[in-house]
Amino acid sequence: MAKLFPFLQIHDFLSDKLSKEILDYAEARQADFSPSTTSSGGGMAMVTNQRISMTLKDLAEFGPAIRENILAI
Repeated sequence: MAKLFPFLQIHDFLSDKLSKEILDYAEARQADFSPSTTSSGGGMAMVTNQRISMTLKDLAEFGPAIRENILAI
C-alpha cells in the first residue's frame, strides 16, 4: 500500500464570507493561474503524471487574513 502524507483538516478555518470572497476572486482570476510544479532532485519541474494542479501566487488582500488565521492556530 502507498504511504500517505500526514495532513491536518481544520473546519471553519475561514469564515463563510471570506471563503466566498476568495472563491469569487479565484474565479475572476482563473486566466492568471499557471501549472504548479514539484521539486525533485534539487530542481523544479512540472510532473503531470503525478500531479495536475494550478496555482495563483497573488493572494491580493486575502493574504494577511489567511496568514492571521494560520498564526492563530
